[in-house]
Amino acid sequence: MRVASIFLLTLLHLFCKAQKQWDRSSLWLEEGEIIDVKIPAGSRQVRVLFKHEESQEWKVWQTSHIPDDANGSIYFRVPHDMQRSKVRFEWNGYDPLPYSFYTGKSNFSTRATDPGERNNFLARTELAADSLTEDESSEVEESDIWKLIGNTLYFFNQRRGLQILDLSNPTEPEFISRYRLPASGEQMYVSEDGEFIFLFVTPPHQAWPYHSNLQILQFEDETIRKINDIKLAGHYRDSRIIGETLHIVCEKWENEATSWNGWNFNYSSVFASFDLDNPKEVEKISEITLAGSPQVTYATNQHLVVVTRDPKDYYNPSTGESWTSETGGWTAPDGWIKGTREEYEENQKSNSRRSGSFNNWQELNTENIYVFETEEAPTFFDVNATKAWKYRPSTAIDLQVEELDGKWKNQTWFGNFYDLPFPWIYHTELQWLYFSESSEGSFWLWSKELGWIWTQASAFPYCFSNSNEGWLYLDLKDRNSLRYYDFKSEDWIKFD
Repeated sequence: MRVASIFLLTLLHLFCKAQKQWDRSSLWLEEGEIIDVKIPAGSRQVRVLFKHEESQEWKVWQTSHIPDDANGSIYFRVPHDMQRSKVRFEWNGYDPLPYSFYTGKSNFSTRATDPGERNNFLARTELAADSLTEDESSEVEESDIWKLIGNTLYFFNQRRGLQILDLSNPTEPEFISRYRLPASGEQMYVSEDGEFIFLFVTPPHQAWPYHSNLQILQFEDETIRKINDIKLAGHYRDSRIIGETLHIVCEKWENEATSWNGWNFNYSSVFASFDLDNPKEVEKISEITLAGSPQVTYATNQHLVVVTRDPKDYYNPSTGESWTSETGGWTAPDGWIKGTREEYEENQKSNSRRSGSFNNWQELNTENIYVFETEEAPTFFDVNATKAWKYRPSTAIDLQVEELDGKWKNQTWFGNFYDLPFPWIYHTELQWLYFSESSEGSFWLWSKELGWIWTQASAFPYCFSNSNEGWLYLDLKDRNSLRYYDFKSEDWIKFD
């Protein structure tokens, strides 16, 4: 297996050419070429702009967000052939949100009563860096009470129900069909072809606390018929469609207060996700519950952000925004801003003063920009990936590294390795490893053989094993007989 793995990697070997500094590269950039942008000191964002052919205005194509005190490079993949003069790079020392918001996973708390049963699909969203797809199109759709498709108007009258009209002659509109829902209307979505209508309905004459339904209708041959009626967990508050997924936010009140982290509260936010790929058989993907009543929803192609009110201080609107109140000792989830509303606003003003402006963008010095042909690039791009950029930090294994043929590298204390698909790296002895920087030159490695191990330059080949909570010594001298010593069991163990 080792020989086979190394042989596969050698297939990737191509003759290396010198990288081209931006001003010395071709006047034309070719599709698939990789642009290496060295991160300026103190930068928090780097973006690429293209000059629009007709308006001659600079339009933002991609924005990448950078952690505090970062170093390394950002790599952009050229989307199509273009003139170099119509591409510009800018950087900014300010970012309104912490880096974890863009690249981590926000672990929003679920009800303590049954955390193991909750599906965190919606709340634990993997975040990317931009709100648009590569062709600058948004996949986010907000609900409304009307929708115009061609000459057909769909109007969801809150008092009367759904009305569909023909506007071929705007001065004399004609009713095509009606669907009676008196005093029930909330919001509506309509499929692109106009055949399926998704209505949020709160039935009248309910005993409090209220609940809402998602009704799915089919409009065919000028006739409306109901094909599904889904009862929601609470009272409808907001929703978004992202691609083929419908995300619904409901407010739920329960007579019996829920106890969580020392709090007792009745109001909560319930988030449910539904797959709309087949409108006749809509499937629920996930549902989670968070403390506090829902207030604001915001969505991009990759982000879904929900603001909830402080459940311990329901009637005070100055707490519980997208940041959290100090009251109750609630620790904000990763990627959220902690503190009261007043503290947040003051912090924003302070950041603005330090940076001079929220939009203090500066053009990047071209000495920091390099162009590589696809096969020459120091990182690997999946041609099927939608993200057009990758961040590659400088790490402990990059310090004083020696470049070898075929994109291989040698680190005196670590050995030979291949890091084109970073954070996955291939080590000649340890084979595939997943690299994760820790602190002050230390790092974690994951391997199929050893699991997670921690080490650093001054310690390697001594490593701390996370699985057995003890130290290991890696004997990598003989490739044909690799082994490690487990100090806890006091045994030598051969690699499989």
